[in-house]
Amino acid sequence: MASAATHLPDHERWVVLATERIGQSEQASLPPATRLVTPGDAAVPDLDVRRRLYNVTEFCTAIKPDIIQWLWRQGYDEVVYFDPDIVLFDRPDEIGRAWAAGAEVALTPHLATATDHPGWVMRAVNLSGQFNLGFIAVRNRPEARRLVEWWRAQIAWNCIEDAGNGTFVDQKVVDHFPALSAAVHVIRHPGYNVAYWNLHEREMTRTGGRYATAGLPLAFFHFSGFEMFGAGVSRHTALARAGDGAVETILRDYGRRLVAGNDLALSLAPYDYDRFPDGTRSSALLRQALHRAIRAEAIAAGDILRPGFLLAPVPAVAPARYGGAVPRILALIAGFADLPEELRQPFDGYLAADHARRHKAVIPLLMALHRLGAVDAGTAEAIAGARHSPAPPAEADGGRITRLTWPADLGIEGWRQIVRLPALPFLLHSARPDLMESFDLDTAEGLIGYLAWFLAIGQESWKARAETIGDVVTALDQVPLPAPADLGVTEGSLLDAAILHVFAPATRHEGPPAPAGVLALEALLSGARNGPIKPAVAHVLRTWLWHREGGATPKILRLLAASARLRGRLLGSHTTRRITVEAVDEALSAIGLADLGRHPPPPPLARRRLPVPDDVASDCAIVGPFASVSGVGHAARGLRTLLRAAGRRPASIDLLAPADRPDAAGGDGWPTDRPLPLLVLHANADVTLDAIAKFEPLWRRAARRVGYWYWELPAMTGRMAAPAMLLDEIWVATEFVRRSVAPQVAIPVRVRPPVLQPADFTPSSPGGGSFGASRRGYRFLTVLDARSFLARKNPAGVVGAFLQAFPEGDEPAELLVKLSNGHGADQGLANLRDMAAADRRVRVLDGHFTDIEMNDLYESADCFVSLHRSEGLGLGIAQAMMRGKAVIATGYGGPMDFLSTRTAFLVPFRMVPVERDAYPDWLGQEWAEPDERAAAVYMKELVRNPAAGRALGDRARPAAERFFSPARILGQIPGPAAPPPLSRGAA
Repeated sequence: MASAATHLPDHERWVVLATERIGQSEQASLPPATRLVTPGDAAVPDLDVRRRLYNVTEFCTAIKPDIIQWLWRQGYDEVVYFDPDIVLFDRPDEIGRAWAAGAEVALTPHLATATDHPGWVMRAVNLSGQFNLGFIAVRNRPEARRLVEWWRAQIAWNCIEDAGNGTFVDQKVVDHFPALSAAVHVIRHPGYNVAYWNLHEREMTRTGGRYATAGLPLAFFHFSGFEMFGAGVSRHTALARAGDGAVETILRDYGRRLVAGNDLALSLAPYDYDRFPDGTRSSALLRQALHRAIRAEAIAAGDILRPGFLLAPVPAVAPARYGGAVPRILALIAGFADLPEELRQPFDGYLAADHARRHKAVIPLLMALHRLGAVDAGTAEAIAGARHSPAPPAEADGGRITRLTWPADLGIEGWRQIVRLPALPFLLHSARPDLMESFDLDTAEGLIGYLAWFLAIGQESWKARAETIGDVVTALDQVPLPAPADLGVTEGSLLDAAILHVFAPATRHEGPPAPAGVLALEALLSGARNGPIKPAVAHVLRTWLWHREGGATPKILRLLAASARLRGRLLGSHTTRRITVEAVDEALSAIGLADLGRHPPPPPLARRRLPVPDDVASDCAIVGPFASVSGVGHAARGLRTLLRAAGRRPASIDLLAPADRPDAAGGDGWPTDRPLPLLVLHANADVTLDAIAKFEPLWRRAARRVGYWYWELPAMTGRMAAPAMLLDEIWVATEFVRRSVAPQVAIPVRVRPPVLQPADFTPSSPGGGSFGASRRGYRFLTVLDARSFLARKNPAGVVGAFLQAFPEGDEPAELLVKLSNGHGADQGLANLRDMAAADRRVRVLDGHFTDIEMNDLYESADCFVSLHRSEGLGLGIAQAMMRGKAVIATGYGGPMDFLSTRTAFLVPFRMVPVERDAYPDWLGQEWAEPDERAAAVYMKELVRNPAAGRALGDRARPAAERFFSPARILGQIPGPAAPPPLSRGAA
């Protein structure tokens, strides 16, 4: 926008932000007299729907004509649109010449000469369109208004990136403009919209600071797919940069401007519109399914905003414009409690008919309904004349989206029933060709097999809220199923059949409960209908539960921890009843399943009384890894400091000490026969149950039980969050962790960062002692524990960025990789050591250091680097900032609570799927993939200008001290005299 202010000073400038609100930082980053507007401010029609149907690129493109029309309504006669990655180098006078010649619309083509274009260019242009819509100019004239309205109507609901199927956002639509109107002018000047796709036909030169193409002045350059000092001209092509010349110069200068202004941080801004009203993330898979459903007229676009849309029964999503035939017939049939004999044959024929014959097949069905008094003659005639199947394009689309408008047909032993199932599983089925091929929903076997797959695996594809999936499970449980012998259920439900299908291939006998085990027990304990409690499911479940000595109740406890629905059925409200072994046994006995819970009583845990100094009356206890030198050890000690600053007197019990000596390693213990007002378990979710079992006397006596959890993925799974049922509250270190945990639990989740104090980071001497004496130039440092998931910490990315930044080998720079617990045989560790061994400037320091040694190591460094893929807190980053060090860090995760462009170089990233087993519950999750090339640019800048790093550290130190100070956090911690109520809403 700065270049537009320079070369178009007579034009008013507007920037559209795809967000809900405009902050001061956004306004401050723009040149004076530049105005900001949001789509809501511009009254974009159908905004709530369209913003959820598209990703950020598609959405910004889809509203382009809407914004142009809005600007016309503000009184502007001429609107010139530029993509944000376009820079003007001269006044674009060709636009004025087009207006003078009578044009009302001006476009720039991808290619402007009839030459021998490279094959990859021709393929790209054929797929994406003749004109590049990073630029368009329009006048407020009749022909332009007509074209812009046509453009708007064409892309409002179909502005997707799917070039392989003939749609590339709006560009293929605008290809028609020159044929539709003589008022369209094509600017063929070689200096307009120069980019990677036309560099081969537009030779660039630079003379006296001015650029030219084919001998004419460069008006504007489009930095599409710009790579930060990478080897290519754009990430969209393999075209390499030349070593020198005008193209390399213009790219290098653009990159330097981005670095100098820290503009890369703008790419870190979240997209405000990536969730549906119920909180479900608008993933690419879900958007694809919804677009297919809308194109096939199976749903109306506005349906997606309807409360509970994803849980609505399948027939209910058929729109009124379907002629009402399908939903009305279904409603008529559903009005019969049992399907009368005279309806069975015509209904079977209607369901079995293909699209060509269905119109005729409805006639005998309507006649039978009329004879039974379910429909009058006029209504039957209207239904017979209506449409009974989706339009032909749905078939040509190659999908089976028609399933959204038809009931699942359970043809079991000649019995048919309308199955009113939620739309969510069927949207997924319609979006995946592999699922459509594997599961034929016309058959009972295919339907049950698909639902078993969906419950056990497929639900993770949606990143849906736990409540949404729970409602789907409830809906399946409300579909009664007859008793075919091959399914092994009596008086069961569709949920039961799906669960048995999950158990049938291989029943788990070891390890934690499988998702299928949770669903099986839910089905077992369902008492919603008359008749015996599903003995077949009980048999499978008993086989699974009773495989060890000691009984089943401990496993049932873990199942209860994994299912809020199950807890409600078995024990009632969590707010009124504690989850204990005794309560489970009592509840199982009450419903006639005592044999599932009966077991020899476990040996009582030894009662122990640990000494507490007489002059210190502790009012709370913390169980945590206080003796550990790891990051969680620092965090546990920081939490203890915070509680002390809040006026509490915490007793410390080491989590890692032997069960019979929890006072070891500096813990001061707690007398277990004294009431305990507050217990804080500083143990992650996956070890909370073990910690409770180990310190059961403390847990039993605590009036208020708090878990302190870390989690490093965007969404905590219900399985991982299950131990929350045994707690009253959860504390977390950052907003990132709170957003991950809160949707999965029914108790408050509060942000309680640990206290970090400057005095804790004092080195043995200025310069870092012996570590400082071994410096070989500007020192970069990264620190990690190999047990904290190597792929998440991404040290290989730091080494890779360093080697990109300093490829010659003689630059005055070095990198230290501090590694703990690196003695394993992990392939990632081996690769890291190989990378380091190839360059003498990269050193791996393995082993456990004391606090003083770590302080000296940090002191000896100039810059701390963390190219993490995700972080819950980022203690290493925080410690470096407390020491006044420059920081280069991925702009993602928990550290963003205390990082900003003023205090760190933030590395841009793209979201990628978490690799298999790279983190617990990895399936269906995403994390950040940092741009190593951008990090390399920052590294080069710091070595070239160390003063910039020192200035960054000088700003970072006070910011970190404020954020982690007791004074800032104290207001969040209630004092001992006024504990908060044990509310059940997530905060």
